[in-house]
Amino acid sequence: MKEKLRVLVGLLPILLLLLADPTFSRRHSRRGTETLEEWQRHALEKIELLAREGGLPEEERKGITKFDKDVCYEKGCLDAALEFMTSVNFTVDPCKKETWMNFVCSRRVKGPDNINQVERLAKVADVQIQEILDGVLGAKELKDDFLFKEAQTYYHQCKNKADNDKEDVKNVLKFLSKCYGNWPILTGEDPGELFSWSNMVADINNIERYGFTPLIFKISMPNEFEGPHIVLSIGQTSFGTINSNDLKNFFQRVHKTAQLTEPYRHEQIEQMLYFQNSLNQVSISESPVEDLSLEKLQAKTDEFFAAENIEPSFNWVEFFQKVLSRTDIKVTQETKIKLPFQTVMNVLMQLDMSDPIALANVLNFQLASVLLQESTSLLDDMNAFKCTEETGPRETICLERTKQIFGYSLGKSFIKMTFNEAESRPFIEDLMSKIKQGYIDVISENEWMADTTKDFLKDKIKSMVTHIAQPNWLKEGGIESLKKFYEKLEASADKNSSYPINFLKVNSWMVDKKRAYAWDMSKRTDYKNYSFYDSEWSRYLGTVQAQYHKGINQVRIDAGIIQSPLFNLKAPGFMNYGGLGTVLGHEIGHSFDQQGRTFDKNGIEGEYWDPKSKAEYRKWVLDLAWKYGEEVHYITENLSNSIDPMKTIDDDIADVLGVHIGFLSYKEYLKALEADGKREKILPGMKSFAPQKLFYMKYANMWCDDKDIQDKYNDLLSDHSPGNTRATMPLLLSNEFAETFGCPKRS
Repeated sequence: MKEKLRVLVGLLPILLLLLADPTFSRRHSRRGTETLEEWQRHALEKIELLAREGGLPEEERKGITKFDKDVCYEKGCLDAALEFMTSVNFTVDPCKKETWMNFVCSRRVKGPDNINQVERLAKVADVQIQEILDGVLGAKELKDDFLFKEAQTYYHQCKNKADNDKEDVKNVLKFLSKCYGNWPILTGEDPGELFSWSNMVADINNIERYGFTPLIFKISMPNEFEGPHIVLSIGQTSFGTINSNDLKNFFQRVHKTAQLTEPYRHEQIEQMLYFQNSLNQVSISESPVEDLSLEKLQAKTDEFFAAENIEPSFNWVEFFQKVLSRTDIKVTQETKIKLPFQTVMNVLMQLDMSDPIALANVLNFQLASVLLQESTSLLDDMNAFKCTEETGPRETICLERTKQIFGYSLGKSFIKMTFNEAESRPFIEDLMSKIKQGYIDVISENEWMADTTKDFLKDKIKSMVTHIAQPNWLKEGGIESLKKFYEKLEASADKNSSYPINFLKVNSWMVDKKRAYAWDMSKRTDYKNYSFYDSEWSRYLGTVQAQYHKGINQVRIDAGIIQSPLFNLKAPGFMNYGGLGTVLGHEIGHSFDQQGRTFDKNGIEGEYWDPKSKAEYRKWVLDLAWKYGEEVHYITENLSNSIDPMKTIDDDIADVLGVHIGFLSYKEYLKALEADGKREKILPGMKSFAPQKLFYMKYANMWCDDKDIQDKYNDLLSDHSPGNTRATMPLLLSNEFAETFGCPKRS
């Protein structure tokens, strides 16, 4: 809640404008009409007040609230004016390095909105999706969306953990009894015919949670391009910090909360600990990993047990089929397994000799404890369990989980509420086209680059694919494609259903989906026919991010970042080109950084530049790194630090190119307006500011910040230069910036 309030405080100027007229989106002034509506007058009065506080000269300020036929009074223009008047200190010289930040954004960042606009938008986007999930936003519009109620239910149950401990404990015990037989320590009975340690280990391997490692065996999948195989390693073999007293405390709490009538068999706790100790002893040193087919693994396993005069009883094919039963992965005798064979045999031998009661108690304990830890407060005050809990607010943890699991379906609902597909997509496509053409023009005019290198780079730019807001399969396939993606997901739409059982079903589906994805990726040998959305098993479409993938030469623009203050279809061009335009220019710039330049348009790595061009490029990079390395980053007034420029240089390259190309693209946008007999919109109180100036001011205001000491220090550890450096250096190195503001020419 505190974080929500901080976000809202940071957006106070915009919220004031929204509150002034709830129907703003349907009402705009017409040029030539000398009547301003009430909501516009309220906005202009606010703008005039902020202009006075920022030191805007009186002759420019005094006409703000009076109608001017040359000035734009549309919502997007008033928002833009409000942003500048909130940020700019008009009394200082923008040409000096030491005063640029003071000029462009000091007033904003010295207030409650002290982080950059990208980070702020990420927080706003999280508030948006929280309000969507809570039913505050879009309740009517989204109620019939595919899996929307299921996403709401999962989020609600997760964040409201411990809503009904008694029922949740009873439901967990009922589930364990139904699936795995008796839990000896609580029932006083043998495990029974339902119990199979291998089936239980297989099911426990279908759980993923922070700090959780399956007992006995751990199943994992291969990495991209490694070839299809299954990795079997030794799982958790001891309870770690959980001791005898912790186990007694656990069973006493479960017994009391579930209102069991029979006393629990506390003497079996020592048997559990003995089993764990024995298992730990035989697996403490891991043998070399062997690569075997399942047929060969079974034969070697049978030979091992026969040598010990024990009748073989473990079937590897059945075990792995059980683990992967809900995926499309076919387990056959030819399936490859990588495992520390001798250690695995030692574990199987120990299991064969172990008391089934102890084994059932240990496995039931692990499965029950993870479900109760997730859904109840039963274990919250026990130190032994705290190390396996995620840090941070529960609401944030649950939101991130919900976004990941329901990434495409929930993302589609987010898009419906925030993204104007029909109008915004064509504008962004044109914006991207102009930026790509800007790169092509700069490459063509380059004086030190050979024609062969120019042709290579221009072809790469022309071949670049852009994804806007969502993948093509979802945009074109709609709900049917969502149904296919979420096939086999059994999520509850009832908020009063059992959370631990719903968590288990949803979590198991997620693990299965991740395994199937990893399996498919392992079979790849290259990036042919590969989409940006193939780079992860799921993607939340409301993410505030744009990215470039050098291996496939594609750009992805998530829906979350296609919002104000970075993008607004109704805003003047300088706001969109200085905002989202420079972000996209930055991402394309990564195709020219030290790593990106070595990949061709098909994502094949190599050296495609001629030697002279490469040498000149290297000289330019080193010069740029030296300039960035000279920057002093103040953590406090008396404490400063520098960063290794070679650590941030790839992003610095992208920043410099992004701003340069973004500005050239904006100039082309202005030419296109003029050719159509139009002109750029003029903001209230800013008639003396050329739109080119406002482009640079928008860019800088997007990145500047005034964070607290710890956040400033953390920024210095990042692969990106700190926000204020990003807001300053690309402009100080730009002759276009100097010419626009009438500053001395840059060297």
